[in-house]
Amino acid sequence: MRAFICGFNRGVQSSNYPEVARAIAAVKKMGYETVDDVVQRDKNTMWLENNPSVAYRNTVMPKDVQALIATDDVLLMEGWEQHPEAVAIAYMAVAMKKSLKDLPASVYALQETPV
Repeated sequence: MRAFICGFNRGVQSSNYPEVARAIAAVKKMGYETVDDVVQRDKNTMWLENNPSVAYRNTVMPKDVQALIATDDVLLMEGWEQHPEAVAIAYMAVAMKKSLKDLPASVYALQETPV
């Protein structure tokens, strides 16, 4: 099964990048192949700031559409509905008849190491 992870500012190094990297690792352990790995994107498609320009976002969205076409399930990270790009991806996924599934934060939360 192929999964597209839909979250908030998925590739922003200074924002939630660690959560997204953990989510990717977690869903791979669940047996999914992820088709939108931000960790595999090059520096030209990675969001390097918290508020990328609309023009820059417009260069990233076509890559997301290509990834959506190749996916089976869209996994929604907690808080996704607060971000316009994630909402747009979810609407496109519904139009493409893709399965939307919640991805609880507990799946990709940083695990505390017992002392």
